[in-house]
Formats: sequence, C-alpha cells, structure tokens
Amino acid sequence: MSRRTTGVIFIFIAIHVYCVKLLSASLYSISSTSASSWGSDMFGEWMSYIGPVPNLISIICLIAGFYYLISESSKENNNE
Repeated sequence: MSRRTTGVIFIFIAIHVYCVKLLSASLYSISSTSASSWGSDMFGEWMSYIGPVPNLISIICLIAGFYYLISESSKENNNE
C-alpha cells in the first residue's frame, strides 16, 4: 500500500469519526424526553455528553493523513 493510499484512508477515518460524534449527539437529542426547546445550545449540551475523545482521534488521524500525503508528494518531487 502506498503512502498516498494510507494518507487518504487516515483522512476518511478522521471524517468518519467526526461524523459519528455528530450522529451520536443527534441520537441523544432524539432520545431526550426532557428537552423543551430545540436549538444550538441544546445541541451543544448533547455534544458535551460525547466528550473530547472523538475530536482528538479525528485530529490525530487528519494530521497523520496529511503527513502521509505530503511525504509521498515530496518523495515524488525528489525523484524527478
């Protein structure tokens, strides 16, 4: 597997983890029976239930993906 493929896979993992965080907060909002109003403040509260771990994993995967893409690009430029 090339570095470019690995970089793209890491970026897709980062996108997937971030989307799962948003979907989890949405599921919390659906299951909440005590919500009297719907808005960004309530969604922010449900996002706080998820915690910072998905953001951290997403950022790490995104950085790793960009690293692999950039290293492959610089490797190709050095070979030319």
